[in-house]
Amino acid sequence: MQNENFSTRDIYLASVLLSLKFSLASIDHQVEGFRPTAVGYFNFVQTPELYEVEKKYWARKIALEPVKFIDNLYRLKAEVTGTFNKRARIDASSRDIHFAATLLTLKFDLLNIEFNEEGYRRQLVGRFIFKESPQLEKAKEDYLAGLLAIEPILFISNLRGLKSQLANIYKSPHTNMEKFEKI
Repeated sequence: MQNENFSTRDIYLASVLLSLKFSLASIDHQVEGFRPTAVGYFNFVQTPELYEVEKKYWARKIALEPVKFIDNLYRLKAEVTGTFNKRARIDASSRDIHFAATLLTLKFDLLNIEFNEEGYRRQLVGRFIFKESPQLEKAKEDYLAGLLAIEPILFISNLRGLKSQLANIYKSPHTNMEKFEKI
């Protein structure tokens, strides 16, 4: 007898499926790993269309609107961890890491990541600097309007790379805060 449910613990695939309007049937919560971590097994009703989307996802032959994908990802993370649904910064500003990852996915060149101290606690904040162009402005408009399409696996890879670069600066004992003074 054929299984009527499709289950995955890949939160990115689950976010892709939600973004493409597949209905989430349920989430089975587990605590796994050496350091107990909340993990969700996302259950969808199995259909031939879902099977095709999964094949395209793994073959990197699918494109999604990034804001919807990010929203679904944050919603699923909140559901699995039992936290409130923190909203992602989605404003296409130079601080919007999701917009930066979108631009990298669309093959825009990242020129630099600048760091400044901001706020009353003088927190170190990264800003992603891309070469200004009419194409960048158009991408910004399309991003905010929900008109872009990105390949999700490459997007996640770019997002993780940017987060890693930020974490290395933020956590480095060798970070000299004086070099980040405002010019």
